[in-house]
Amino acid sequence: MLSSPAISSSSSPRTLPNPVIAGYTNWGECGASVTSAVENGVNLVFWFAINLQPNAPPTGCLNLTCVAAVAADLRARGFPTTHMVTVGGWDAPHPANGTGAQFYSEWKAWNEGAVAAAGLPGGFDGVDWDLEGNDAPESVWNTLGPPTLDIVGHFSALAKADGYLVTLVPCESYMDVTTSLFDASLLWPYPEWLPTFKYHGHNPYAYLWSKFAGAFDAITIQLYESFSHADYNVSVLGQRPADYLAAWARRLQSGWEVDFGSDPAAGWPTQRVAVPPEKLIVGLANGWAGGFHPKSLLIMPEEVGAAWAALGKDAQFRGAAFWCIASEGAVPPEQSRPLYLARGLNDVFHTRPTL
Repeated sequence: MLSSPAISSSSSPRTLPNPVIAGYTNWGECGASVTSAVENGVNLVFWFAINLQPNAPPTGCLNLTCVAAVAADLRARGFPTTHMVTVGGWDAPHPANGTGAQFYSEWKAWNEGAVAAAGLPGGFDGVDWDLEGNDAPESVWNTLGPPTLDIVGHFSALAKADGYLVTLVPCESYMDVTTSLFDASLLWPYPEWLPTFKYHGHNPYAYLWSKFAGAFDAITIQLYESFSHADYNVSVLGQRPADYLAAWARRLQSGWEVDFGSDPAAGWPTQRVAVPPEKLIVGLANGWAGGFHPKSLLIMPEEVGAAWAALGKDAQFRGAAFWCIASEGAVPPEQSRPLYLARGLNDVFHTRPTL
């Protein structure tokens, strides 16, 4: 078997909350909505989003002064919160034309320079990888193969060695426990759904997870991916969400074989991939999703709690994350009440005192 890059330990590494309730800000979102989500239960904020460059600072839509002010306010009021920055998003470019070391050097200089200078001591606590596809089928960003994945992996190994947190947030199909298939395309259909929807992948993040295993603190798998397996089983076949979640989490823990050897460019052998429960975060949608036969699955917090309880202490996932904070308080389709997912998840994980 090929060896992975060595991961060294920092003398004072940052730590991921346990359990986790993570909330993603919408593109450039900042201010009172984030503060409210943290008060309601969120203890990890994924600030969304930046794009990386190999020979220049990251770009993106974040107002760093606002981010720092929110973080300072939460700190002053006694709400311990981890702050990470997300790279990518749907339609965003993937790192290219550089090495992982080059991209990391620019990110680290930006984080310790511009971000810290804006008022966030020590900068962001780490990086969350959200490289996805593109609406335009012909886009180069609808491939996610070994050259790009190796950039991500080597960047992540360097960040981890410096004591930063590193997480992944793949679409369900990018870490798909139901198949051994592996390739670079992000334009595959799911067999159970209409073949006209062709925006799924074949396990690209499984390559990252196995080849650079020591570099990642956790992985959030987006069960709300459009027309996901989870959506089909719950919305079409009628399986109870809690039962699906518990069975899915057990399958991830047990592992599944991924045929990396089918792509000679990967240079990585076919092997079994597994996600231990302490590194699994369930990726949820909030008020914007749901309805009858939804495109994106809505799972209510009480179902998350039932799955968590059913798994038992030794198999419980680390927590849950949701997209996005801006939709907290929205009324889901076919329902009459606003949904505050952070508050509901707090009833499960008890990350904040009950208000």
